[in-house]
Amino acid sequence: MLTPAISPKLPRELYAVLLTLLLSVGYHHGLSALGVYQNDPEEIREVARNHFNLARELRLDGQLEAADRHFSQAQQYYRQLADWSIIVSSAIYRSQINYDLDRLDSMRVILEEAQRIIDRETLSEENFKQERIYYFRALYLEKTAQYQAASKMLDRATSILTRLEKLIALDSAYLSSHKSASGSIYYERRDFEMAINHYQAALAIFPVTRPDPEKQVGIYNNLGLAMIEMGQLSQGMDYLQKSLDILPDLDPRKEYEDFLQTYFNLIRAYLLRKQLPAAQKYLNLAREILRDHPQDLHHWYSLMAQLQEQQSRLPEALSNYRASFEARKEARGADHPSVAKVQLAIGQLSHQMQDERAALRAFQRGLQIFDRQLDSTDYYAVPRLEKISDYYLLIQLLNHRGSTLKRLYPEASERILPTFRTAIRAIDSLRLLYESDASKLLLSKEAKSVFASALELLYRQYQQQQDPALLEEAFQYMEKSKALLLLENIRKWRNIRLQRSAPKDRGDRFTELLEEEKNAKLDLILLQRTIEDLQKNAGEQSGEKLDNLERELQKVYGQYQTIKSALSDSFPQYYRASYGDALAGIGQIREELLRDKGTRLVSYFIFGDQSFAMLIRPEGAVFQQLPELARWENDFKSYQKALRTQGKALLEPATYESYVHSASRLYDVLLRQLLPEDAADELRLYLIPDDILGFLAFESLLVSPPSGDQISYAPAQQDYLIEHHALAYGYSATLLLESIHRTDGPDERSDYGGFAPVFREGDVGRAISRDCTTGSLMYLPYSEKSVQETQEILEGTAYLNEQASLQNFKASADKYRILQLATHACVDEQDALFNVIYFHDTTLATYEIFDIPMRADLIILSACETGNGDLLEGEGIMSLSRGFYYAGSANIVTSLWPADDYATQTLMVQFNRYLKEGLPKDRALQRAKLDFLNAPNLRSLSAAPSFWANFILIGNQEKIELDAQRATWHWFLLPFLGVSLILALFYGLSWRK
Repeated sequence: MLTPAISPKLPRELYAVLLTLLLSVGYHHGLSALGVYQNDPEEIREVARNHFNLARELRLDGQLEAADRHFSQAQQYYRQLADWSIIVSSAIYRSQINYDLDRLDSMRVILEEAQRIIDRETLSEENFKQERIYYFRALYLEKTAQYQAASKMLDRATSILTRLEKLIALDSAYLSSHKSASGSIYYERRDFEMAINHYQAALAIFPVTRPDPEKQVGIYNNLGLAMIEMGQLSQGMDYLQKSLDILPDLDPRKEYEDFLQTYFNLIRAYLLRKQLPAAQKYLNLAREILRDHPQDLHHWYSLMAQLQEQQSRLPEALSNYRASFEARKEARGADHPSVAKVQLAIGQLSHQMQDERAALRAFQRGLQIFDRQLDSTDYYAVPRLEKISDYYLLIQLLNHRGSTLKRLYPEASERILPTFRTAIRAIDSLRLLYESDASKLLLSKEAKSVFASALELLYRQYQQQQDPALLEEAFQYMEKSKALLLLENIRKWRNIRLQRSAPKDRGDRFTELLEEEKNAKLDLILLQRTIEDLQKNAGEQSGEKLDNLERELQKVYGQYQTIKSALSDSFPQYYRASYGDALAGIGQIREELLRDKGTRLVSYFIFGDQSFAMLIRPEGAVFQQLPELARWENDFKSYQKALRTQGKALLEPATYESYVHSASRLYDVLLRQLLPEDAADELRLYLIPDDILGFLAFESLLVSPPSGDQISYAPAQQDYLIEHHALAYGYSATLLLESIHRTDGPDERSDYGGFAPVFREGDVGRAISRDCTTGSLMYLPYSEKSVQETQEILEGTAYLNEQASLQNFKASADKYRILQLATHACVDEQDALFNVIYFHDTTLATYEIFDIPMRADLIILSACETGNGDLLEGEGIMSLSRGFYYAGSANIVTSLWPADDYATQTLMVQFNRYLKEGLPKDRALQRAKLDFLNAPNLRSLSAAPSFWANFILIGNQEKIELDAQRATWHWFLLPFLGVSLILALFYGLSWRK
C-alpha cells in the first residue's frame, strides 16, 4: 500500500481543494491521485467524484483525450466502491468521446464492459443508461459498416426511450438523435429515401426550446447530402446553406468537424453541379482546418482528385486518390469499405487514362477488402458473399472488373461470367435490405448494366453450347430487369389484403407470424455479427461465450424455420410470394401461358449497345441478339413522331414516308428474325417490352412494304401486324402469370360499370398536377355514347355527367368485372405520381390510385396517354395504367398517345361486344381494330394507326366470364326448352291413352 501524501485528518473542505489541485497536476504530468488516500471509502468517493467532475469540464472544453483519462480513473475508484451505476455513466461519456476521436476499438471495449455490468448487476433494462449503451453500440456498428446490426440495436434503444419519454417527459433531443442516427444507417446502405425521412423526422422533433447548433448542423448536413445523392440538388443545397449559416455561431477549435462536414458536403454538391471555382473555394477552407486536424485528410484528397478529374488533370487526380487510399487505411483501417471505394475510383480513373491493366488491379484490390482470401492475381475468382457491409460498392467493383475483363479478354466469356453472377446475387441481397421504393429504383438502374453484361456473355456461350440451362438463366435476368418493384408491391398489397380479409382469428395469427418472422430475421443477423466480432477479437475467455452464442444462433435458426413452416401451412399465398420461386421460368411460361399452341411470348432487353429478345414457344425457346439501340433509335423516334401527328398532316408525303419506313424497319429489327415462318400465321403474341419499346404499339408495325405507291393507310395497301396476330402486353412474364392465378374469393360483381364525365360546355376540370392546367376541358360527346352503348350490351351501370364523380368511382371500384373510364387524362412531365385522370368533380392522381382496392378483371382507360409517363431504367413506364394495375386490376386497356373521341367510342363499343360474345381479350381487341379498319364508310385519314393503334391490352389473353354471356345462352335455349316441353306433354298424353 502506498503511503498517503496527505493526512486524512485535514478538514474536508481543504482536502477537497488540495485533491483537485493534485488531479490537475496529474492531468498535466500523467500522474494518478492514487497515493493521496488510504482505504477510507469516503476519501475514495471524493477522489472518484473529483476525477468525474474534472473529466466533464475537460470534455466541455474540448480536451477529449484528457477527459477520457479522468473518466477512466473515476471508473477505477468507483469499482472499489462497487458503484456500478456511475461506472456505466462514465462508460457512456467515454463512448461518446472515443466515438468523436474515432477510436472505435476502445469504444467497443468500453461498451462491452458496460453491457456486462448491466447484465451482471441486473440493472433495470428499462432505464436511461441501457438506452444510452444501446445507442452508442448502434453508432459503433454503423461506423464499422455493420448496418443491419446497427439498425437492430437502435430499435432496442428507441423502444426504451419511447417508454421513458412517456414516463418522465424526457427531452425530445434524445429521440431526435435516434432519428438522425437511423438516417445515417439508411444513408450508408444507400437507402436514401428512408434516410431523408428519418433526418426530416429528427428535425421535426428537434427541441426548439433548447437549441443545439452543433447537432442542428449535423442534421442539416446529412439531410442535404442524402437529397443530393437522390438527385434533388436544389433542395439539398438549401439544407447545406442552412448548415453554413449556423457555422458562425460555433467555435472552429472545438466544433471543427462540423465545419469540415459542411465544407466537404458543399464541395460534393458543387462538383455535381460542375461549379468548380466554388468547389475549389471550400477545398481551400477545409485545408486550413486540416492543418491542425489531419485525421480527415483522406476526404480532402479524394475530393481534390474529383475536382482534378473534371479539370482533366488526370495524373494529379490519380496521385491524390492514392494519397487518399493511404490516409484512409490509416484512419479507418485496411478492411473498411471506404478504402475499397477509393480503389474503385482509382480503377475508373485508370480506365479513363486507357490503362486497363492498372484498372483491373485496382478493382481487384477493392474486392480483396471484402474477402481477404481472394487471390490478388486471379482476376476471375469471385469473393464470398459473407460479412458484406456495403453491397452497393461490391456490385460496382464486380461490374467494373467484369467489364474490364470483357475488354481485355473477349474470348474468355465462360470465365468472366461468374463475376456478373456474383454481382447479381449481391443485387438480390441488397434489394432485400432496402425499404424505400426510391432506393430500389436507383438500384434497378445500376443493376441494368450488370444484367446487360451477363446476357451478352450468356448469349456467346449459348451460341457455342446450346445448353437450355443458359437460356433459363438469361430469361431470369431479363425478368429481373423489368417491373420488379411493381411485382413486389403487388405481392405486398396482396398479403395485406389477405390479412384484412381473413377472419379475425386468422388475421391476428397472420399479423403475429409476420412479427415473429421479422424479429427472427433480425435476431439471426445480430447474433451472426456478434459472433463475428467475438471471433475477430477472441481472447482466452472467449471460448465459452462463443459456444453459448453458437447454441443461441442454432436455437433462433430453428425458431425461424418453424415460423416459415407455419406460414407455409396457414398462409401459402404469402409463403409463395416471400420464399417460393420469385420469378417465372421458361417451363412455367410454356405450361401456363402458352396452353394455346398458337401462342408465343417475346421478351425484350434493351440497354446501350446490348439488345436481346427471347421468343418462347410451346416446343422451346429462341435467344436472339438484336442490333444495338443506336442503329434503330432514329427509326423509333420517326415512328413516334408520325403516330402523334394529327389531322391532314398525316397525308403529307414526308409524314407518310416516315411512318412507312420506320414501321417496316422496326418490324425487321424486332420481330422478323424471331417469326420467319410464323409471320403469316394467325398467332397470338404476348409481348414483354423493355425501355423505349414500352411506348411502341407493335400492332401498327408493317410486316411487308405497301402494295401501292399512293398515300393510303388502308389495309388494302398496308400489311399491319394486327392483321396477322392478336397481341397482349405484359410488364413482365411473372406479372402475366400472377394475373392468371389471382383469386378474389366469392364473385358477387356485376359485369360493367362505365364512367363518362362528358365535360359539356361550362364544365371545369380541376387539375392538381404541376403540368396539367385547370380550365375548361374539351367536350367528349362520343364518350357518353360509348358508355351508354356498352351499358346496353353488357347490361351494366352507366355513370354519366355529374354522376361520373370520384366519390362514385371509389364506392364502386370493386363492384364490377369491367370498369371503363371514358374521360380526359394528363401526363405530368416532372413527376409521374402526379399524372391525373379526370372525373366530373375533381381528378385522381397516380399516387391516389394505389389506395383504392379494385377487383376488376379489366379496366378500360379510354382517355389520352394513360399508358404514357416517365421511363425509369430497369422498371418501366410510370403511367396511370400502372397505377390501376398496382391497385388490383389484372388487365388494362390503355392508350399510348392522344385518343380521338369518335375512334375511341367505335373501338371500345365493338371490343366490349366481342367480350360479351366470349372472345378472349386479345382476340376481342384485334377484331375491334380490324372492324374499324375495314368499315366501308371509314375516311381514308382515319385508317392511319394514329386513330386505332394507340389502345393496347396489358394483361393476360384469358376471356372474361360475364353474366351477360350466360343470359344470352339462356335466351338461346328457351325455344328448344319450349319445344321439348310440348313434345314431352304430347307423348306423355299419348302414352296414358
